[in-house]
Amino acid sequence: MSIPTKVRTAVRERVWDLAVQVDWATLSDSARSRKYEEWTRDPLIGGLLGNYIDPKQVRVYLKDSVIKPYVIALRSGQARPLRALGLPEDALSSESYIKPHGRRLPDGSVVCWGQARDWKAILVAVWERAYEEPGASPFGAVLSGASGQWAAQAVRDRAEELGRRLGIPRLVWLDT
Repeated sequence: MSIPTKVRTAVRERVWDLAVQVDWATLSDSARSRKYEEWTRDPLIGGLLGNYIDPKQVRVYLKDSVIKPYVIALRSGQARPLRALGLPEDALSSESYIKPHGRRLPDGSVVCWGQARDWKAILVAVWERAYEEPGASPFGAVLSGASGQWAAQAVRDRAEELGRRLGIPRLVWLDT
């Protein structure tokens, strides 16, 4: 049995609102796990979904079909990372990327952004995307959620050194 569109929409809106309230992007894995459990037991979320899918699959549905698109939508916004790099928020893009998110601007500058914990993949993506496109150049990376171990100066020094070696002139750390 499939989930009716009205139910899917209502559940998505409710969970996305709750994810905003708890600042989902900053939660630890264990805190996220607790939220999935809470939502699975919530009559307006898991209870409603349990009418249409196997109750054992509710958590998987929430993770794959509700939160994953939320995180993609949250991270794909380009205004904040572009602003952090000193670029206009509405800068045109010649190409857009996901995993990690990024843009190649009309002048060939390549920028990428994502969570601080993914710093290696983001920096390599900036370099690789510039390398693969004739006339492109690495421009910058924005690493957000830089708290806990990702706020440690040793981690930042290592990332900044890699950025220098890859020819990425700008690396911005955002604590939130």
